[in-house]
Amino acid sequence: MLTPRLRHARIAHGKAVPMYDEPRLQRDFTFVDDIVDGLLAVANASHITSGVFNLGHSKPEFVSDLIGHLEQALGKQAEVVVKPLPKTELLVTSADISGSTAAFGFHPTTSLEHGLRKFVSWYRGYQLMDTQRGFSLERSQANFFHALREEASWLRHRSAQTHALRRAGIWQRNHQHRLDAWQGTKSRAWPPLSKVKQITRVN
Repeated sequence: MLTPRLRHARIAHGKAVPMYDEPRLQRDFTFVDDIVDGLLAVANASHITSGVFNLGHSKPEFVSDLIGHLEQALGKQAEVVVKPLPKTELLVTSADISGSTAAFGFHPTTSLEHGLRKFVSWYRGYQLMDTQRGFSLERSQANFFHALREEASWLRHRSAQTHALRRAGIWQRNHQHRLDAWQGTKSRAWPPLSKVKQITRVN
């Protein structure tokens, strides 16, 4: 929902909307209600014990149609700024949901046009609350991206701590193995990693 949100905000505030100079560009837009339905469906599927499942709409739409539907929902024309398409950008992306459909009957039902109308209705209420609290478009976007950076930083920090703990566990187990061999005894079963003394604190 990041792309519709940012483009809606720019159209609503009369700011330029960037778009690549490739009319064939298509993306698979999925409404949040359909994703929630899919998560609930797989959570309630008692016969599924493991697996990897895609959730998406599986019907790619033209990015230009996205802007057109936003213009209709807002009643405003977008000021489009055309930019060259990067060589690394795929022309079409789409989720393969055949496995999800077969496993737990996942069927997204919200079309792009209907989903954008619902999104615009929600966002107008959200924007009204921001206005009442003194938030601007730039501040709202800055807060959003700041939250993303904070989350990414926390994930990197947690990953480094987990790696350090695992290395500490491997070292302690190897040390015990050498000690048992030196004492001429058979090595006992290694304790689970959760029992290994933590040399790094994990919050």
